Amino acid sequence: MTKRFKTMGVMNLTPNSFSDGAKLNTQKAQQDTFQEFIKLFDILDIGAESTAPFNEAIGATTELERLEDFFYPLLDSIPDPQTTISIDTYRPEVFYEIALILNKLWPRTKLVFNDISGKTDADLRALLTSDIEFDYVFSHNLCVDRAHASDHMNYLSNQRGIDFVLEVRNWFQNRLEFFSDIKRKLILDPCFGFSKTREQNYDLLRNFSELFEGMEHDVLIGVSRKSFMRFPQDLNPKSAQGQLELDCLQTLVAQKLLETSKNDLIFRTHNSASFAALSAAAKIF
Repeated sequence: MTKRFKTMGVMNLTPNSFSDGAKLNTQKAQQDTFQEFIKLFDILDIGAESTAPFNEAIGATTELERLEDFFYPLLDSIPDPQTTISIDTYRPEVFYEIALILNKLWPRTKLVFNDISGKTDADLRALLTSDIEFDYVFSHNLCVDRAHASDHMNYLSNQRGIDFVLEVRNWFQNRLEFFSDIKRKLILDPCFGFSKTREQNYDLLRNFSELFEGMEHDVLIGVSRKSFMRFPQDLNPKSAQGQLELDCLQTLVAQKLLETSKNDLIFRTHNSASFAALSAAAKIF
């Protein structure tokens, strides 16, 4: 297990995220968690809207207000952490506004636009060709447009098994031309749980080594506490025991993917403890 990997720690500024909604509902909890995550993770992923199925979209104004309410106190009290911050949003205009603030006040902190929409449109082109410095996460999502990004479970493929894996692979390959003249780092995300049935998520995991073969990009893997990882299916992801079981299962998945993938991997996770062991093992083996 010699492949290089990084961890992305999840911070949800939401009341309704399925496993950790409303946990960061005070300024103190937000600042304490931010300080802790800087030490634990390579990248911090900040999200202000839950895109889990059955949650209503909140609108760009509300999303931006949540992010500003989170960042402004940090900017006033913490010097540039010189880390990497990812903004989990499907709205280029929201990312742009936050990026302007962070680039100005924390200039040595790197930024990532974690875009779960899967859309290659004029708004994205304008942002990618702007002077804002950031890496971009391009995700598989079959929604019809950005406005329906959180309705992803209404847009599904009928394929299964290796046929579905090849369909996702072709989906990425057909869209990479959009980025051919973009001079910034591109990260690919199969977006587990988005526009995929429970069985299709397993198809991707079983055949992961074939999914991005020949594509020389880092890959973002987000299976942490996802609903399709529940064994049994009625496991409660909000309970401490349920979260522990999901974190342990993710560790096994991560180890398997590290053994089979030819791409460098970024694991989006709620718990860094298990990855510390994987990191130690990677250095030994």
